[in-house]
Amino acid sequence: MKKYYLLLLLCLGYVTLHAQHTPVQWVVGIGPAGHNMFDFTTGTLNIQPLTGATAHFTETSAAIGNTDSSLLYYSNGVAIYNSNHVKIQNGDSLSPSPLWPDLNHGLRFYQAAVFIPYPGDSNKIYIFHYSLDSLYFPCANGTFDGGPDKLYYSVIDKTLNNGHGAVIAKNNVIQNTLLGHGIFTVKHGNGRDWWVVVRDVTQPVFYRFLISPTGIAGPFTQTIGPVACGGFNSMRYSALTNKMACFRVFYNYPNVRFIDIYDFDRCTGLYANPQTVTITHYMPGAIFSGFCEVAPGGRYLYAAIYDKLLQYDLTAANIQASAVVVDTIDSINFGINRHAYAHMQAAPDGKIYSVSGSASILMSVINNPDSAGKACNPAAGSINIPNGMNSDLPYIPLYELGSLPGSACDTLTAIAEPLPKNKLLVYPNPASNQLTIDNLQLTNKPFTVTIYDVLGKAHLIQNTNSSTFDISTLTPGLYVLHLQQGDTIYTGRFVKE
Repeated sequence: MKKYYLLLLLCLGYVTLHAQHTPVQWVVGIGPAGHNMFDFTTGTLNIQPLTGATAHFTETSAAIGNTDSSLLYYSNGVAIYNSNHVKIQNGDSLSPSPLWPDLNHGLRFYQAAVFIPYPGDSNKIYIFHYSLDSLYFPCANGTFDGGPDKLYYSVIDKTLNNGHGAVIAKNNVIQNTLLGHGIFTVKHGNGRDWWVVVRDVTQPVFYRFLISPTGIAGPFTQTIGPVACGGFNSMRYSALTNKMACFRVFYNYPNVRFIDIYDFDRCTGLYANPQTVTITHYMPGAIFSGFCEVAPGGRYLYAAIYDKLLQYDLTAANIQASAVVVDTIDSINFGINRHAYAHMQAAPDGKIYSVSGSASILMSVINNPDSAGKACNPAAGSINIPNGMNSDLPYIPLYELGSLPGSACDTLTAIAEPLPKNKLLVYPNPASNQLTIDNLQLTNKPFTVTIYDVLGKAHLIQNTNSSTFDISTLTPGLYVLHLQQGDTIYTGRFVKE
């Protein structure tokens, strides 16, 4: 039972019991013009036109899966829908705002809504969400167009309305300050609770909340790093390096772009060692925003700046100096065939997808994001979206992230089984004939490796100290690599081509 449960998570590498997970179906689309279903069930992306959905997406999108990773709920920031594409009971009219009165349209911020499992109660789910309350931010170098000044939470009970779910608490304000774009969420080091973090606009201040079985504690404040007027278009966490990357943009000419990188302590929710990567590769005079995403293995950070895609090594002593331009688009088509690098999201198939928004019918992909340099194999505008989409790839945090083994806050005893707790980087991913492991925590001692398919069948069991394995006999599909060295368990997932 333990093995079967583990593999139903589609190899995402971190497992805790009785939790929601990364969905393998994503709903994206413009709205009345049509929707699409991104389905990763088979281990590869299958895109189909979707009929019957009614959500209008602008920029905000969030999704969460069941324990078997099937789609449970999704949201555009103003309403919550179930897997039947129907608004759940009392799931309308989220994020009320006089500046965004048309609640038929989705919220217009990136990473502005996120689902969080309710710690201690598997029948409930939180959704944290922003509202559009301010037309302009008082930035030092000008103004920023539009922003939130309220952070809300709502609560869903999955058991109500014949199992379709209902909102039992809605639009509860927990922070009423002019805030920047982006809600950052990551699991606490105990593997059960969650941190929710937002950023002030005019001050270098983070507001953090601890979500636990006793409720929501906070805000706790921390002053650190540069002022991020307008906030961050994307905030992404690397479990391998325990770093959090925040893509910061000044939306004023010359549109300077930065990635603020912090060490993040999952036990305390505190940031440390801020460093800023300055991006100088952008198109001169461009007013476009940018985004970042971390590769599934946690080592490489990608920056999408519209006409270029950059890769950084988060394990490098000098992250700025590790920059590699892995792809350049010579000319930008501003019609429906736009295929620039913009909003990014890591997916269950081990790839990273990027969309440019504005009703584009093309999507870009990083095929091997855990590979260095141009071996990451980016392909701009290579995927057709039948009904088109805006910048509405769903924001999905690391739901499967476990506890921090050996840390002061890894104290819970409620988990009855010794489930995997450490991320294992495997590459290339997808792989054809050979697979290599690269984990900074491994010692030189022998270890045991087992590779399972998604049905729980073991295809390789090997006691070794070699970091390379022959997988040429495996059939194409998703696999878990389970490695045990002494009392420590590591897991990785990969796709066999």
